[in-house]
Amino acid sequence: MITAMLGKVYFHRIDLSVGVLHNDGAVSMSANLGPSGSEDRLKLTADFYSRSLGQGVDARFSGTARIFDALYVTGGIESVNRINGGLNYFAGAGVSFDDEDIKILFALR
Repeated sequence: MITAMLGKVYFHRIDLSVGVLHNDGAVSMSANLGPSGSEDRLKLTADFYSRSLGQGVDARFSGTARIFDALYVTGGIESVNRINGGLNYFAGAGVSFDDEDIKILFALR
């Protein structure tokens, strides 16, 4: 899958981007709702995408919360189009590292 998005963050709170997201043409908007200085601790995202010119636009909504600096949980609705009468949702958790963390883990200092 290809993802190539160009975007800009305004006021540390609003993230707008456009491009290719998971092989689909997409427009993405995020709101960083965390406290000042840690705005990305809580993020709500809406992605509007289309697989081709002949198909309609679909939407994906998600939320991400950083529990600690390196641990986050995420969840949302994958598509607003119903499949067999239900919505396709997702949930998960992950670990993220910045460059300094990776250098320490692999003793690259």
